[in-house]
Amino acid sequence: MIAELVLWVAPLLFAVGARDRPSSEPIWTLRLKGASAVEADIQNNVYVLRAGELSKYDADGQGISRFSKPEYGVPDRLDASDPLRLMLHYKRFQRLIWLDNRLNPLGNELATDLLGFSDIGCAAPIDEWTIWFYDQTRDELIKYDLNRRNIRFRSPSITQILGRENKVLGVSAGADRLILSTDAGRLEFDRFGALKSIELENGLKKTVLQGGLLWFEVSGELFQSPAAGVEARRILSLPKDCVDWAVGPNRLYLLFRDRLEAHPLE
Repeated sequence: MIAELVLWVAPLLFAVGARDRPSSEPIWTLRLKGASAVEADIQNNVYVLRAGELSKYDADGQGISRFSKPEYGVPDRLDASDPLRLMLHYKRFQRLIWLDNRLNPLGNELATDLLGFSDIGCAAPIDEWTIWFYDQTRDELIKYDLNRRNIRFRSPSITQILGRENKVLGVSAGADRLILSTDAGRLEFDRFGALKSIELENGLKKTVLQGGLLWFEVSGELFQSPAAGVEARRILSLPKDCVDWAVGPNRLYLLFRDRLEAHPLE
């Protein structure tokens, strides 16, 4: 299936303020069907997961390359925090695969069970040799050194920290902080593992760290927060038929069942 690119003129910017819907026509629309997830990197490259295949598009919506691993199926997580070193997590098979900017595999895939972790729920790299894991069996957040093959930090039980039962949804790592998302709320840690804040929120679905800002979705509403302890601003109500979203520099990407839209941000 060949995606069709439709360009639009965007006369108005999508302002960072409370909106019920995007305030401008999309910069471009990519016609595609069956996509399940979208992510973006700091260069406004866009990555779309569809039927077990990862497709990469540039800032203009032009296709660049594709990658698939049929024996593993659809990856549970794509981390695009480093556009030169993408990470795919296949939770069922407990495998991590790194790709270059052309979506070619970088080195050997990593079997997390060989590191002593049998049930990694989510993962987020900090750099080439350091990665955060959430261990579902132990209910712990772990900072791991891939070079020395040792644990540099292990948190108390996440359930114990939150004081309630929860389901961990994902983890996002930045240069100086880490966000662990659960269906009961968000936990923010510094780069050493010290807990900085807890925000209890029912209906949390997705969090993204991009350009030093935290973006997150709660009950179909998109919010932005610059730092821990700072009140978040509601940006807009996501369209009801929106499957997923992503944020790049001055861009908001909205994924629907039949298309991907790129909208400008002020």
